[in-house]
Amino acid sequence: MVTKPDAEAYRCALDVCGRQDVFQCCRNVGNCGDYNCPEGKVQREYAKHTQCDNAECQAEDEDKCCVESATCDSFTCPKCTEWKKEPSAIHCAHEECGEQDTYTCCSKVSEWLFGPPGQSCNEVCNNRGGCNPDDDVWPSRLNDFLKVSTELGITCAGIQPGESMYDPSRSGGRHCGWKPYKVLKDPSFGGLDRDMEASPAMRAQAAAKLKATEALYANIRCDAKPPPATQRFCVCSVSDMGTCDSSEL
Repeated sequence: MVTKPDAEAYRCALDVCGRQDVFQCCRNVGNCGDYNCPEGKVQREYAKHTQCDNAECQAEDEDKCCVESATCDSFTCPKCTEWKKEPSAIHCAHEECGEQDTYTCCSKVSEWLFGPPGQSCNEVCNNRGGCNPDDDVWPSRLNDFLKVSTELGITCAGIQPGESMYDPSRSGGRHCGWKPYKVLKDPSFGGLDRDMEASPAMRAQAAAKLKATEALYANIRCDAKPPPATQRFCVCSVSDMGTCDSSEL
């Protein structure tokens, strides 16, 4: 326990303070369970049982309360999955990555296909493990798209961002739209799922709402049909269907 910050405002029961005045004069010290670790760090195991030096934990308690979180490059993705882009920049939930970080670190093994005119990616990938809706596997930069189109041997007379439901795509055999339609995150809950100042119930509710929104737009992305003369670039879930089945994804 530590002395209350305004202890001089309180009177002890007798002319000399004693054990009977503990709760009048003192308060419990803070514990690391209430400390907000900076980005890239997580609370140590048993943080709630680790006491700080003052009534509230301070910046000087960081080393006592926090530890560097592990990054996904230390995690072995399960069968039929592979690391997401730049795994060394993705942090796990604890100081060691574990099974709970699978969806944080890994995506389904995937391959790109260039579909026939007018077909959705669900149709293109029908016999190739299904369309992979994970936002991480779709191009986020022009260079990502150029790498895909080069590997597929597809040329574009002109390239623009696009951002249609069916992008990336090539229309009329000439012009490409490279940028996929992005999930729109409701600002009323965006980031709240990771806000440590919000209650656990609020974070869980926000995470569930965000997951449902992402699933909705992912389904739209895979199911969107382009115009009859437009061909889609599609990410299919598993490149080798002989080694994986849906129960392992």
